[in-house]
Amino acid sequence: TNLSTLSTVATIPTPATKNPGFLSIDPSGKYAYLTGLNTYNISVISLSTFTVVSVLKVAYDPSYVAFSPNGTLAISISAGCPGGIISHQITEINSVLNKVITNISNSYLSNPGMAAFSTNGTCLVVTSPSNKNLVLFNATSMKYVQKITSYFHPESISFLLNSNMFYATGYKCSGVATG
Repeated sequence: TNLSTLSTVATIPTPATKNPGFLSIDPSGKYAYLTGLNTYNISVISLSTFTVVSVLKVAYDPSYVAFSPNGTLAISISAGCPGGIISHQITEINSVLNKVITNISNSYLSNPGMAAFSTNGTCLVVTSPSNKNLVLFNATSMKYVQKITSYFHPESISFLLNSNMFYATGYKCSGVATG
């Protein structure tokens, strides 16, 4: 939608993600990643041609995509598995080539909620509301660093610009955690 004219610019068919979930724009502004609920797919859409340029097949139902600040890496959060089985995975994506690199499993990730990269791109924090964890990864190696156990179920996370400080919010609480 064009905010100046309040008109629709394009309607983009996305058959691989017929049940659209979250839409994330990469830092370059060239691509949109659209998750498909119950599809195991992410449609990569060119924002200059308004066409699907790639469909990424991920291990589980994707619910959210976070991008590294430099735009070379994306993380897809797995919402769940067939039959209600709890997901313990995130998917690492090369967002320059629009290709899945690998699935990352970690027992501290119990139906991951959202993810955010530190502003310098060195750290990835993933919320795990089911078990009250914030799970930290080295964003270069994607190796597990540590978990931070919260007093609430962390759902959303965001880093303060130009800082290593992040804020997480969640449910069943009335506060904000910082790390």
